[in-house]
Amino acid sequence: MKQSYLILALLIGMLITSCGQGLGIQDSREFVTATAPPTATSAIATPLPRGAEDIGLAFYRAWQDRDYIAMYNWIDRRTQSVVPQDIFIDRYESAMETARVVDLHVQPLAVDYDTDGAEMVVNVIWDTAVVGQITREHLVPLIYEGNQWRVEWYDALILPELSGGNELRLTVNTPSRASLYDKNDTLLSTQGSGIIIGVQADQLVDEQGFLYAMSVLTGENPADLQARYADVPGSWFVPLGTVTDETLNANYGLVEPYIEKGFRVQRGEGRIYSADGIAPHLIGYTGFIPQDQVRDYWAQGYRADEKVGLTGLEQAAEQWLAGERGGQLTLIAPSGETIKVIAEKATQPGRNVHTTFGGAFQLQVQQALESAIRTHPDGHSGAIVVLDVNTGAVEAMASFPTYNASIFSEINQDAGQSVTTLFNDPARPLLNRAAQGAYPPGSTFKIVTTAAGLDSGFFTAGTPYNCTGVWSELGPNLIKYDWLTQGHGTVTLSQGLTRSCNPYMYHIGFVLENNDPFIMPNMARAFGLGEYTNIRGVPETAGSIPDPEWKLANVGDGWSPGDSINMAIGQGYVATTPLQIANMTAAVANGGTLYRPNLVARIEAAGAAPEENIPPEVIGTLPISAEHIAELQHAMDEVTTDPWGTASDKMAGLAKTTAGKTGTAQTGGEDTISHAWFTGYAPAQSAEIAITVLMENAGEGSTVAAPIFRRVVELYYGLEITPYPWE
Repeated sequence: MKQSYLILALLIGMLITSCGQGLGIQDSREFVTATAPPTATSAIATPLPRGAEDIGLAFYRAWQDRDYIAMYNWIDRRTQSVVPQDIFIDRYESAMETARVVDLHVQPLAVDYDTDGAEMVVNVIWDTAVVGQITREHLVPLIYEGNQWRVEWYDALILPELSGGNELRLTVNTPSRASLYDKNDTLLSTQGSGIIIGVQADQLVDEQGFLYAMSVLTGENPADLQARYADVPGSWFVPLGTVTDETLNANYGLVEPYIEKGFRVQRGEGRIYSADGIAPHLIGYTGFIPQDQVRDYWAQGYRADEKVGLTGLEQAAEQWLAGERGGQLTLIAPSGETIKVIAEKATQPGRNVHTTFGGAFQLQVQQALESAIRTHPDGHSGAIVVLDVNTGAVEAMASFPTYNASIFSEINQDAGQSVTTLFNDPARPLLNRAAQGAYPPGSTFKIVTTAAGLDSGFFTAGTPYNCTGVWSELGPNLIKYDWLTQGHGTVTLSQGLTRSCNPYMYHIGFVLENNDPFIMPNMARAFGLGEYTNIRGVPETAGSIPDPEWKLANVGDGWSPGDSINMAIGQGYVATTPLQIANMTAAVANGGTLYRPNLVARIEAAGAAPEENIPPEVIGTLPISAEHIAELQHAMDEVTTDPWGTASDKMAGLAKTTAGKTGTAQTGGEDTISHAWFTGYAPAQSAEIAITVLMENAGEGSTVAAPIFRRVVELYYGLEITPYPWE
């Protein structure tokens, strides 16, 4: 067995100058290798105790755990005397960081003893984020020192090639980011480059002439362009737009007078989004890696200065869009010379992702929502969700106020907005109200109440109830009234849902409460309410479905019959998202299957990866019989067709049959306008799409949300467009 090994030592020396000039610090570092002195032997060899392999294994287990202090404590004293602990730790950390070692595996193979020590053979595997696996066999010398086995350390125990002060260098190769397409292969987001034209205001000479030239190049109003840099320090470069080389060359004569007089250009690379602003809440945007996520991306081979998907599908589809990093891990001599390539791996290209929705229809839905909000006297915000009832595929999802994702791209700026104003906008345009907004569902929740009543066995679809407009089962001090002052007269349960009779729903809530207060909350959760839908690519909130346990934990108060009564009409502590209501509606429409809402239809093949189609994913089944589902469908059908149906007048003359449920949800104080809901599906007898509309604080569901629902049906089926009643 060898008696000596090279040892790496980093010596920080201090140069003492002569002639009383004091101390000078030498700021360069020198790697020193030394030969281990021969081990003294006695005249009579004493057999060494066993156990060397236990210490060797403990040393490598500590390495697996990145416990470098424990490793240092296991090495021999002589090495510790010349290699300080911080240098030892730095040597390991530097190698692990440089090689992007994500995981490390140790396989002890054998151990051999002789009269003055032992040698252990260990197989070490580095799993790296960039160049794949690196496997090396280590010959680990161990000496018996001070009645204890220790590892006789030298730098080749990190990697055999690092002996003698050699270093590692990693070159990371990044594939181009792939693109997002709609289901009709229309480009929604792609990687590109362009010329960014802008201004440095403190150098402007002829501002009006400059603004005219910029207006010609960008197609924007001069006043809007001026507003972009009005409140920005004059020495800053402010982007005003992006143009092609051809456009800039064609207009060179127009911009020439302003070169070096305020006009500035930069060439940039980044994400290009739809100029129309299609589906920003779904597509999302890219940006620099957040500081708290750098380590996670580092483990995937990313550089710290790279841009990644931060929201929407840009984030959710990162694994496909970004491809796989590759590169070379090379060995560098102390002189700086490249010795050899230790490991390398080719990049894998990004894969284009196709969405479930069509860009044209999505844009139409966005415009329908915006038009409704801008023209309605009480309109200010809202959301629309359209789902394929048989797959859960998102056909459209719109939220307003909205934004253009181009604002986050250096090469495709969205005029009139800045990232700062966008984040500080009190209207919260970045919030996707369709999935992140939690609202009392109002009478749309009566679908759940009716289902719970039918399933409980206490009610049938034909069970009569005399609705006088007044409900007093909680006593004379807790009387509740119907939205229809005179009441609905004697109605069946099915009619109660169609006509949205509050007293009948109060009665169901009261009966169920007296038997088991968990009946209705459990039914609501089984319908997908108060739970994440787990839609890929869209941040969402779970909302809340209260029950006695929930109220005690979240409110600190006990449950009362009034809580069940409020829940029966979708009020109280009930909070749902438009996406949840749409998914619930789709399940009723298709016969009882809850699907996971989905935005991704397929991922293209690229490199070694084949094309993938994303199949529908079932996440639940409504816990009611087919007969009861059919009764819900019938009642919802009559909402739009029966003269007493709360939306029949709004669907009159529509060329497609529909079924649905209106909702008017109280929120805030008495002077606060209600939220307007409508959820339904089309066609009524063979459903294809489910649509949910929410208008925040805009009035009644029948008068505000139902006409928007109708507009979406008309857009989807290419029917003649009916003006909104308030236009």
